[in-house]
Amino acid sequence: MVKPRRLLPLALAGLFALPAAASANQKLTGISFQGNGTLLTNPGNVNVTVRYVCPPPNGALAAGLRESGMEGLSEAHEATCDGQGHFVTLTVLGMFTPGTAEGVAAVVNGNAGNAALANQKIAIK
Repeated sequence: MVKPRRLLPLALAGLFALPAAASANQKLTGISFQGNGTLLTNPGNVNVTVRYVCPPPNGALAAGLRESGMEGLSEAHEATCDGQGHFVTLTVLGMFTPGTAEGVAAVVNGNAGNAALANQKIAIK
């Protein structure tokens, strides 16, 4: 079985073309960006915080940004899937500058049967 952690970066690469969507399964509450993105260097990588909820078993999550043609992805991060809300800060790699970016984030549990997608505008500061 392919681990969700390995699928997320591949899946996120094509998510910018998709419209915002609700969770794929009603058992999964979802994922969303929280606050602004924090620029680590100018230009450079951006830290983003996401809130997610997913049912067991544990899985993975990742995020991506697109700003003025620049796209970047975070590494996949382990998701604690226990039906409770969790916050995690992910570093999106790229050459970003202050401004507004399109953000996508996805979470999938260990069964790969429960997934959610966030597609939001993010202020990079």
